[in-house]
Amino acid sequence: MSEVERPAAFLDKKLENQRWIGANYKELVKKYDMKWIAVLEKSVVAVGKSYLEVRKKVEEKYGDKAKEAAIEFVSHVKMPDFDSG
Repeated sequence: MSEVERPAAFLDKKLENQRWIGANYKELVKKYDMKWIAVLEKSVVAVGKSYLEVRKKVEEKYGDKAKEAAIEFVSHVKMPDFDSG
């Protein structure tokens, strides 16, 4: 498989971080409810009030590695499932 066909390696790491958020979401809500978080290497590395604030913190601290970070808004508010109509 050529490099063009294969997804960038950073996407695998980003997905791992996203899955970590999902697996630890209840604990994250207790600590970071209603805040944006960035997770890198399965660890919260930045917290803020906006996506842009968190993204900037991660980029400044981690440079190119920042593209591996999963950034998500943590909230106790439950969203409906996409297929629940």
